Amino acid sequence: MKRKTKRLLARFLALVMVLSLCEITLGQSTPAKAAISLQNPTTNGNGVTTWDCIYFGNYWQNDTNGDGKADQNDQKEPIKWRVLSVHGKDAFLLADQNLDAKLYNEKDTSVTWATCTLRTWLNDTFLNTAFTSAEQADIKNTTVVNDDNPYSGGEGGVNTTDKVYLLSIAEASNTGYGFNGEFRTDSETREAKNTVYAKERGAYTSTSTEVEGNGWWWLRSPGGYSDYASFVGCTGCGGYSGPSVDYDVAVRPALHLNLSSSTLWSYAGKVTANVGGGSSQATPTPTPTSKPTPTPVISTEDKKYITNIEKSLPNFSNLGSAELKGPEISIGNNTFNIFKQKMSMDLSFFDAANMTVNIDAKNKTAEVLLGIKENNSATVKKDPNDTYWRESYQEVKSLVKSCGGKVNTTKLWNQFSKLRGKLKKVNGSAAFHVDGNAAGYAKLKLDDNGSVIGFEEGGMTAALEAGGSVKVPLWWIVYSEFGVSGSVDGKICLTMNPQKVITPSGELNLAIKPHIALGADAVVVDIKGGIEGEIGGKASFPWRSFSNSVSAYLTGKLYIQADTTVPGLSGYKDWKFSRLELYPNLGKTTKSISKMTYKRSTPVTQKEIQSVKQSQNLLDSAQESLVYENAKPAITTFADGTALMTYLDDTEENSGGQTTLMYRLYQNGAWSDGKPVDKTGRLDTAAQMFSRNGFTYVMYENSDVAITEDMSEEEILQHLTLKVARYDEESQTFDKVVTLREAGKNWSYKYQFASDGTDLYAVWGENSSGDALLEEGKTKIYRSKLNEDSWSAPEELYRTDDTISDFAYGYVGDEFSLAMVQGENLLVNGETIATADTGMQAVKCINGKIYFIQDGTLMCYAGGKTQDLQIACGSSYDVYEDAVYWIGQDNFNSEIYKQKIGEESVAAALTEDGGYVSGFVLLKNSEEPGVVYTEQEVDTSKENPYGATVLKYKNETKRSQAEVTNIAYDVLSFGTDKENPILITVSNTGTTDLNHVKITVKDASGNVLYEGPFVDKLAAGMQSEQEILISVPADFTTSDITASVTSDETFEQQLTAKQTIETTTSDLAVTAKNKDLITVTNNGGNEAEKVSLVVKDGGENGNVIHTETLGTLSSGQSKDISIVEIWNKATRNDISGTKILYLEVSQEETEYELWNNSIVLEKEVAPAATPTPTPIVTPTAVPTKQPTATPTVKPTVGPTVIPTLKPTIAPTVTPSATPDNSDKISGKKTLSKVILQVPKNKKGRKLVVRWNAVKDVKGYQLQYALNKKFKKKKSVQTKKTKYTIKKLKKKKTYYIRVRAYKMNGKKKVYGKWSTVKKVKIKK
Repeated sequence: MKRKTKRLLARFLALVMVLSLCEITLGQSTPAKAAISLQNPTTNGNGVTTWDCIYFGNYWQNDTNGDGKADQNDQKEPIKWRVLSVHGKDAFLLADQNLDAKLYNEKDTSVTWATCTLRTWLNDTFLNTAFTSAEQADIKNTTVVNDDNPYSGGEGGVNTTDKVYLLSIAEASNTGYGFNGEFRTDSETREAKNTVYAKERGAYTSTSTEVEGNGWWWLRSPGGYSDYASFVGCTGCGGYSGPSVDYDVAVRPALHLNLSSSTLWSYAGKVTANVGGGSSQATPTPTPTSKPTPTPVISTEDKKYITNIEKSLPNFSNLGSAELKGPEISIGNNTFNIFKQKMSMDLSFFDAANMTVNIDAKNKTAEVLLGIKENNSATVKKDPNDTYWRESYQEVKSLVKSCGGKVNTTKLWNQFSKLRGKLKKVNGSAAFHVDGNAAGYAKLKLDDNGSVIGFEEGGMTAALEAGGSVKVPLWWIVYSEFGVSGSVDGKICLTMNPQKVITPSGELNLAIKPHIALGADAVVVDIKGGIEGEIGGKASFPWRSFSNSVSAYLTGKLYIQADTTVPGLSGYKDWKFSRLELYPNLGKTTKSISKMTYKRSTPVTQKEIQSVKQSQNLLDSAQESLVYENAKPAITTFADGTALMTYLDDTEENSGGQTTLMYRLYQNGAWSDGKPVDKTGRLDTAAQMFSRNGFTYVMYENSDVAITEDMSEEEILQHLTLKVARYDEESQTFDKVVTLREAGKNWSYKYQFASDGTDLYAVWGENSSGDALLEEGKTKIYRSKLNEDSWSAPEELYRTDDTISDFAYGYVGDEFSLAMVQGENLLVNGETIATADTGMQAVKCINGKIYFIQDGTLMCYAGGKTQDLQIACGSSYDVYEDAVYWIGQDNFNSEIYKQKIGEESVAAALTEDGGYVSGFVLLKNSEEPGVVYTEQEVDTSKENPYGATVLKYKNETKRSQAEVTNIAYDVLSFGTDKENPILITVSNTGTTDLNHVKITVKDASGNVLYEGPFVDKLAAGMQSEQEILISVPADFTTSDITASVTSDETFEQQLTAKQTIETTTSDLAVTAKNKDLITVTNNGGNEAEKVSLVVKDGGENGNVIHTETLGTLSSGQSKDISIVEIWNKATRNDISGTKILYLEVSQEETEYELWNNSIVLEKEVAPAATPTPTPIVTPTAVPTKQPTATPTVKPTVGPTVIPTLKPTIAPTVTPSATPDNSDKISGKKTLSKVILQVPKNKKGRKLVVRWNAVKDVKGYQLQYALNKKFKKKKSVQTKKTKYTIKKLKKKKTYYIRVRAYKMNGKKKVYGKWSTVKKVKIKK
């Protein structure tokens, strides 16, 4: 499929700050490389172990801001690591202290290290929080071996590849790493103290004198049960049984660091511990180079600035989540949504770590820039005249101002390439997972205490790329991969309300291209189709709630087609959406493919023949290459290298539109003409083949009557006969056809061959219901043995009342093995070897190994072990040599992909035909196999988008291809008669590495602007961005340039990318001579036409109170404008006692240098006096004196309002919880949630339950039951923190919970229930 160059948002602009001597970096260690060689741990004769330590990365650890708690409002501090081992330039590190507290898994369920949520958190949130991108690059990808628990036998699961992970039981008792070798013994070598932050996060922290401050810390090894994990206790004793996976335990990360390339770590001295017991302590090293790198000294004043500014800015983090559901479809008796996707809003735009602040103490203002790269925390400058700072602030302001104007966002970000790569990467979610960049600015007013009391201007813009995919089960044999690509971008304005709160307003717009990959193993049904259209919508600010701030809708079309293994027996439905609401409410869309119907094929037309003539890789002429749309080619290779291929064709003469099984020979580099295997004039199905002893055996089904369109599904299945045809390799003819199973009520399916090198078996399944979708019916599996020239009577291998949708039979190890899918389990010879969370399918026996797809990932079972191949492939896959081949679907199209096993490789497309590949088979006659495949034309403008199908052949599975995917330049500096830098991105989209990659850039007239080297080598699947220099002539204004790429290898297609380059000298500026007079100047090189002035009340987002046309200004011309009368139209803020005007100038020509197009003016204004009414005097006979003069009106001064700051979200500290109102007692604090420890099963069917004491309570209520909903529960009351439950049922699982209570008069008031624990009674 021809790729579109749609990666224009793959990188974005940015800003890097040159840190001057007056700049102070908060919370980041200064990486001064120590002149020291790191050593492995040593243990002396007294049993004292010593570790070298280093500082690397930064994380929250202590209360640095003095507010009485350690949380994410504090500054990050350098992480200290113990060096467990050093091998060359590889250092194995373990955190010196426990850094955080997390559940091993968010749900209390069976889990391994490979599937737990803690692993995901460590390699995503923690990795991106604790380390810069440069530091992350130095952390190695480690193959983590997950052995079974050596004490309990708990299953360790598959091996994983991680950057950050936890120690195992074996590693935590490895004496080579400095640990005590007896895992279940107290030893200070395993003790670890909790940081204050980890304690606040809920990590269990000992108060015992001997080990005060120590905490439990997780290991990755499984615990005593499948939902438990092992750990290390406060005394350093290992716990192999472990607490439940949903228990808060401290996290002590481990990783491998590449010392050869890292300049980002510093030496941190040594720590020691007694192997037998005691407490570990730091051992200072006398040499100067061994001193720990100090935490930078931060002034109280700078902390104050950062804290106040961060709290005053809006919060975009953790704003909630929801589920996006796609249209519903019903196939057979199953109804499902075509896709489901979690949405959330979580972006760290305004965090302290994302900002640089410049303080102007004289004018009491703070300018803030957002998006600084390579900085773990905020920085403070105090030089408002710093040249680089001023330039950077102006560039970001110009970018933000340009957004939402005449230039679309994608083009705009590419035009500001000077800033590209210099901003922090934003990773988060804006409805969908996104990454990219955000840039922003703000100018704030401060009081004498550094608090934010005013706001002059500000805003931000984001250009984020949405991506990612998720595989979900739709129904029991069908899974879907739903993915998205596209952009989330927009502009957010900032304003301050009268209560001094800065609030965001604006939108992030969704422009998402959805794609679905549907599939089921062909044993049951092939499903194809796709979505053509877009998911649009927006996230609006100010934020209210997810459902009130986010909207999403689908436009376009959706087509689904389901084809059974019986050719012609299928069903389809299509939808057209002008605008289907997806969220917050899903529109009604359900359509049904209630039953499969049979249709014969229609004759080939001349139009179809003409349409496929231009196709590449045709196996034969256009007419002879046309085949049935699910031709399902199969190949076997003879000893002399000849290959025999079978496939289904619906164009055979006298077949009446029914499919005929055809064959062709491949000899001397050419394919023979197609011939029928056994021409009966009745329907054939696809074949399975096996060659031995000069013969090839072909197994398929053939109907015993002609199949007509008035037959039902059940009737058709009852007329299928299972046959084996024999091909004589010497005579090159099919000389014999025998029947293995006559037609009848039971339908034969998933037929296959199996051999141990001596015996050959034909194997098949039978379904009793005559159901092509295998939704019901009993199952029997048979085999028949080849005895010289005949096949034995069927032998029953297995029977069950269940419906088996998928199975495989083959010689594995030293025995024949039957592997089958039952529900979410894969059984091999009756033993469960794997359990899926979301789906299990596509089981195959290949070369003595069992392969299957579990939760969307290919697995391999051999030698009693299951290996995760870490390849996310489709169910139509094959394995050859060291690679996996499969059909990858993207909406209506699909291609063949290849990925190597066991390497850090990426999937690469073998084909790029732009159609739908419905089947393929490898010609395995060399190390680099050829491939035969069928490709169907796709035209999404038609109701049925699928057209004619042709048979194709590629003689090798190599493909060299590259393309330019992005061109970016800096619009503010691009000029004539000089060298201009432009950024070119090249992607290797082929399967081979490319050597000596070159770039050619031309203008619209074909003149070469640049031709030269790009990179020396570009690996398959990788991309590279490089800067090149081009010059343009003096008369250049606006022109398209094109870029193309070449290498030593020959590409299948020559592709070019285009970018419009423009030079602009437009630059209007507005300045203030005083509060009542402004000047508008044309600083540009050209005449500025249709210049206009707009004035808004109160700020950039205020109401327009004045507009004025200024006409034309020649280059260099200025014009003064009085704004005295405009002040009279402005509204006075009674709290600040001021009026604010926002003034902005614009012109007809597009302008990019917008930082000086606007100003904000503020003027103190006295309140208007309230006039005293004239007294009414009642006339009297005697004249009276005049009334007393009007009393002096003293203005009421409004109270000083302290700004409402963004709330500080402190992490929840276990065992605290926020109870509902029922927990309150006479206005006092609510009762704390009880922390329930892991109950222990004691002999005699007893269960000992312990929990942590809660202060100021009367007692506790304990409940236990045999189900998690606590039906038929039993309750007990106690004043102690321990209770023994007796007379329990053996082999039953009990659920336990505890809560505290107080007395309110005579009434008991209860707190929240503890986390539920479950224990199986084994003794």
